Amino acid sequence: MSLVMHDQTIELNRRSSDKQERQPKSVKSGGESNELWFALLCGIFLLCGWLLWLTIDQAAWVSWGCYLFAYFFGGYFMLGVAWRDLRSGRFNIDLLMLVAAIGAGSLGEWAEGALLLFLFSLGHGLETYALGRAKRAMESLAELTPQSAMVRREGKDVEVAVEQLQLADRVLVKPHERI
Repeated sequence: MSLVMHDQTIELNRRSSDKQERQPKSVKSGGESNELWFALLCGIFLLCGWLLWLTIDQAAWVSWGCYLFAYFFGGYFMLGVAWRDLRSGRFNIDLLMLVAAIGAGSLGEWAEGALLLFLFSLGHGLETYALGRAKRAMESLAELTPQSAMVRREGKDVEVAVEQLQLADRVLVKPHERI
């Protein structure tokens, strides 16, 4: 079974031994929390840059540096997705947001571009987190499927592996058994 969301396909499997190979890069090894951490760092640098801009007039370069770090952390994951889709000839919202943020920066509105990247990266991070939770919930449901089934063949009840069930088999389900 597969689940497709935000240009990522996640294969759901019953065996836990091959979970890691079937997951997208952003879900492997805690990637869902990495996106949230990057979004949080983007927000922190955005807030620091804005507060510095409000309080210190002579140190505009420090504020600009904070915005630059916010751009980096906010656009890091989006850039990878946008680049991959651009190479395959598709335009997506990630590319649009990056172009808008670069446009804001080129107009000297670094705070607005950083805010755009922060909000969008926060949305991405929360979406990836929710996707990871849904994937884990569906995998735990898949773990509940039985490994064998009772089948009536030639008048006899035979226990066979689920993978060996045939289209015309009559499966016997007793009360309180999992299907």
